[in-house]
Amino acid sequence: MLETPRIRLLPYSGNNAGAMRTISRKGLDWRWVTTMEHKENKEFKRAIRELKRLKGHQRNWFVSGFVDGEGSFNVSFARQSSRPTGFLINPKFQVYQHRDHEEILWFMKDVLGAGRIDKKWGTDVRVLTIENRKTLQEKIIPFFQKYFLITKRKTFGIFVDVINRMEQGEHLTLDGFLNIVNLSYHMNQHGKARKIPKMKLIQEIKSNFRQFKNPQRLHAGP
Repeated sequence: MLETPRIRLLPYSGNNAGAMRTISRKGLDWRWVTTMEHKENKEFKRAIRELKRLKGHQRNWFVSGFVDGEGSFNVSFARQSSRPTGFLINPKFQVYQHRDHEEILWFMKDVLGAGRIDKKWGTDVRVLTIENRKTLQEKIIPFFQKYFLITKRKTFGIFVDVINRMEQGEHLTLDGFLNIVNLSYHMNQHGKARKIPKMKLIQEIKSNFRQFKNPQRLHAGP
């Protein structure tokens, strides 16, 4: 008598996260096998040990390649009623990982010398975030200019342009602010994932700005 064929599925999430399911084609025989989970954890820890042994250029090129796949350079616009435009420009660099691989984020934080690691609300994702403009200007931009990106090269270039414009104070004028909006909406698939469409944002900024008495310059803040 032939044995019933079995199908092995990849690890999945749920109450038995990381376990491997062994399923009979009859759909009646379910087994929960945790061997694979332990094996994967062991291999991951070994990989992290090897990673930490990297030095100098090898280590830095690894970070660059990892960011090309898992990182994000973005410029968001947060509503803030105290600003003449009604919005605050927020440049931000982030790297994402599942909580099981959070140690990679700590490694990257150590290499880059900056950042905080938070839990992404409602998920098992952890995020390394760097949004202090001085840190971005002095640490992150020089790092990725030296250890250059490939798939995110264009987005990174716009990101650098935005921060340079802010350093020069262009965001303190209405025209300069709007130029930054236009540049930012060319990042990350032309702003497809943004909550506010570009034209709606521009209209709202102009409307807010008209209500202020001094339309020549916004403020002396960052």
